Amino acid sequence: MPTLSFRRALSCFSLISLFASAATAAGTTALEIGSEKVELEIASTAIEQRTGLMNRNYLADNHGMLFVFSEPRSVAMWMKNTLIDLDAAFVDPCGRILNIESMKKATLDLHRSRGQALFVIEMNSGWFDKHNVYPGHQIKELFNPNFCKKL
Repeated sequence: MPTLSFRRALSCFSLISLFASAATAAGTTALEIGSEKVELEIASTAIEQRTGLMNRNYLADNHGMLFVFSEPRSVAMWMKNTLIDLDAAFVDPCGRILNIESMKKATLDLHRSRGQALFVIEMNSGWFDKHNVYPGHQIKELFNPNFCKKL
């Protein structure tokens, strides 16, 4: 059950109440990025993270995927078996976007975080630029005091 594994993954750093209250369906959460409300599928297990948005032909506007890691680390993403172009925002434990990388469908190029990331948000290609969201932007719901104070 995706929601239970997500809750277990987050229990170690107390974001559980935030995402439990924001959860709109099993394995999803709503966040505000810039002036837009987005609906994100949650990928918190190794299997969910390996699969990501692979084999999908379409991603609705203001929908994407939130990758949640158990602790801040250097993160690399690729587009194996992914059928649509995506942008990935690498987010630190303080909720700040470190960098945004444009990723072309079906490529094996690695796209890396420019620092220790606790989250990655994947959206349709061009979404962040279209909504004036750039590195340094704060996503309040992703602020994690347990890890942020350690940076």
